[in-house]
Amino acid sequence: GQLAAPVRPPPTGVAMEAVAPPASPSGSWRRPALLVPVLVLAGAILAAYSNTFDVPFLLDDTASISENPSIRRLWPPGAIVAPPAQAGVGGRPVANLTFALNYGAGGLSVRGYHVVNLAIHLGAALLLFGLVRRTLAQPRGPASARAIGATPRQIGFGTALLWALHPLQTEAVTYLSQRTETLMGCFYLATLYCLARSAQSPRRGWAVLGLITGLAGMATKEVMVTVPVLALLYDRTFISGSFRAAWQARRRFHLALLATWILLVFLLADVHERGIGHAAVAWWEYALTSTRAISVYLRLAFWPAPLVFDYGTDVARRVTEVWPHLLLLTA
Repeated sequence: GQLAAPVRPPPTGVAMEAVAPPASPSGSWRRPALLVPVLVLAGAILAAYSNTFDVPFLLDDTASISENPSIRRLWPPGAIVAPPAQAGVGGRPVANLTFALNYGAGGLSVRGYHVVNLAIHLGAALLLFGLVRRTLAQPRGPASARAIGATPRQIGFGTALLWALHPLQTEAVTYLSQRTETLMGCFYLATLYCLARSAQSPRRGWAVLGLITGLAGMATKEVMVTVPVLALLYDRTFISGSFRAAWQARRRFHLALLATWILLVFLLADVHERGIGHAAVAWWEYALTSTRAISVYLRLAFWPAPLVFDYGTDVARRVTEVWPHLLLLTA
């Protein structure tokens, strides 16, 4: 006896996926439309890295894995959550825990470590796929994406595939101690994905999960320090439309995410100069050298050649040595 509300067609040129409500978390991944790109992503990543499972321990792997006494026992967990400061996992207990689990399952057999590294990379690719897809499907999603005639799902899949198979990822995936980087990246993407989901769902579970992944990322690698800032920028740009609206809608989430810095400060209290790798390198020299490294990696992202395993240890001592790189990053 009730009259149904009229259904308005979407505006001309706007894909139905961009205006339709998002599918439920429980059913969306069972749909063939999402299952196919997930399987293609997994198959492509496995094919690309199928010849890397026997790569031996190299460089920092010695301190982080093969000579790391804190991963030899799973219980009591005190040693695992407080790894040696001089190791690459110092101040990074979550990454150290994954190495301990690997050691418990297969000792120092490198294959198990490579399987986990590859699984983390696949997980990050799937999170990127979901994040881009849901970002473009937001009412405030970039209109330029719709202008090219592709759906959010198609653009998300293409983005994730290109990112996952980019040659620049090779070292991060196959150099075992770089798990600190890939696992942190996975938690970073998961935090942003949970933020996007929480904005589309009245349930608090997604926001809580986003805070958990934020904490885990802080306990994995220090680069996670930027996620509270980027989460607020993402909210303002793609969800709320302004900083005021984002703050009013999700103030508690952003404050709680900002509070994860407390954990990071606590974890770094005892590692001091571990990050710069050598006591003779001052922090400002490390920062200057990093400007050159970042610009090199930006170039390699667009043209990944030549790729080498180690780009050297030349330290920049003065601004005049790196001013072009500093100017680029400032711009």
